[in-house]
Amino acid sequence: MLTYRALGPSDLEALFTVGQQFHAESRNYKGLSMDEARTRRILTVFLDNEMVRVFGAFNAETLVGFIAAEVTPDPWSDRAVAHEHLMYVSPAYRSAGVGRALATLFVQWAGTWDAAIRMTIDSGVDDAKAVSMLEGLGLERRGTIMGREVN
Repeated sequence: MLTYRALGPSDLEALFTVGQQFHAESRNYKGLSMDEARTRRILTVFLDNEMVRVFGAFNAETLVGFIAAEVTPDPWSDRAVAHEHLMYVSPAYRSAGVGRALATLFVQWAGTWDAAIRMTIDSGVDDAKAVSMLEGLGLERRGTIMGREVN
């Protein structure tokens, strides 16, 4: 049975390990190096900051997926905006409701801040399914994502 919870500083190594899986699989990171010490420092800040939240999905004690997000003030209005940095689910757990459960936790957390929500689908892994799942949570398509990686 899978369980879900907010991650804390003691989850750093588990998050780093699953993050390495994400890095290896993501089309956006192919061929890019990752400075492990730098990544750990950034993740440490994520895990110990009230404006940032990382939710994890666990099979027993093993982290199998996560969503990382932060809430920031919107400079152009009196509201906050919750931005999803990334969501990743290990391949063996895809199409099992894990992504939906993690996205639901993110949406609920954003609601505690009364924040607008911004999520990006840019993985190339089941993008159509991800769009459908997020639409089921009340999110709607807005615009087009443009991007370019820095070499």
